[in-house]
Amino acid sequence: MQYSEIMIRYGELSTKGKNRMRFINKLRNNISDVLSIYPQVKVTADRDRAHAYLNGADYEPVAESLKQVFGIQNFSPVYKVENP
Repeated sequence: MQYSEIMIRYGELSTKGKNRMRFINKLRNNISDVLSIYPQVKVTADRDRAHAYLNGADYEPVAESLKQVFGIQNFSPVYKVENP
């Protein structure tokens, strides 16, 4: 089974206050820049976390690239499953 996405959790968001959305946007842009070498990977950012949709890309090299981004607390691979 292949991973379908990576869930990315942010660090230190509670200290950002009114600058929170600027921080989230900058972090999303940094993640997108690092992952731009994988054209099939799409990144969406939310208030509490971001998702990198792999769309067939291999998890391991994408995960290694994410380790370079400052501001990420941790990330986890995700399987997409169908409802029974």
